[in-house]
Amino acid sequence: MSSLTVLLVVCVKLFLPAPIKNTELRNEFWLRKTFASPDYDLVVGGDSRIYRGVSTTAINSELSPKLQAINLGYSSAGYDLEYLNFLVSRLNPAGKRILVLGITPHSFTLEGAKNDLYHEHLDKGTFEVFKALYLSKYLKHFAPYKATELKVYVLNGTSEEGYFEDFQADGWAHSHRLPEDSLTAIEIYQKLFTDYQVSDTLIFNFFNRISEIENSGIEVIAFRPPTFELMTNVEDSLSGYNEAFMRNEMELRGCTWIDLNPAEFHTYDGSHLHYKSAEHLSKRIGQEVEKLLADKP
Repeated sequence: MSSLTVLLVVCVKLFLPAPIKNTELRNEFWLRKTFASPDYDLVVGGDSRIYRGVSTTAINSELSPKLQAINLGYSSAGYDLEYLNFLVSRLNPAGKRILVLGITPHSFTLEGAKNDLYHEHLDKGTFEVFKALYLSKYLKHFAPYKATELKVYVLNGTSEEGYFEDFQADGWAHSHRLPEDSLTAIEIYQKLFTDYQVSDTLIFNFFNRISEIENSGIEVIAFRPPTFELMTNVEDSLSGYNEAFMRNEMELRGCTWIDLNPAEFHTYDGSHLHYKSAEHLSKRIGQEVEKLLADKP
């Protein structure tokens, strides 16, 4: 790279905001989840409504003392045995051992059970993992811009439209969308559940594993991530998911089920919570964790 090129890159980085989609930060975010150490008191699992919807920092704001906690949600994640075992394996055997699960109909479809994003990062080469875990703090300053971002910055100095993610160290993606549109995801899920129903086999295997997890002394807290009312209607009418059955079976196995009022929460695309609502949800989970810990001997 010539000195002139280096100077140009430095000038761009000095005078323009950070890229909206920083590829280095994104890679670091997912690989830190995938290769997380087994040191946590509390692990949160689930699909994109979890990775965008639960801040363990906000959970800890309700707890005293604080817990070592991480969000291990992935986009389109499904509850096959491999993913469940991964979540359990990140809990510290000498810690509090609390597993928080966001339950969505999609997480029990065969499409979800592929866990493509998890496997994509699990199968990364050694150098890619090393770069993300140890060099990202330097490389993130040189993440490329998209041409559309440069056009926006040059003409307006800021971006007023698009999908925004701010990757947090606890595994949560602080996110929102401008302009908001509560119907954005509806058609996607209508097609998804036309092609894929919840799998009885996945649910049966899930319940068996949950029984084993509870019997091992791990506390399981579960809830359905709140979303847009029309989305819930689509899921309930097309997916084959039965929430009353799920809740009853989880409670029979000793799990804590959190009831949530969807009217308290706000989505930006009809599926995912705006970051302010995500923080509200997380504090609600924290309150349940605090109760659970207070009841333990």
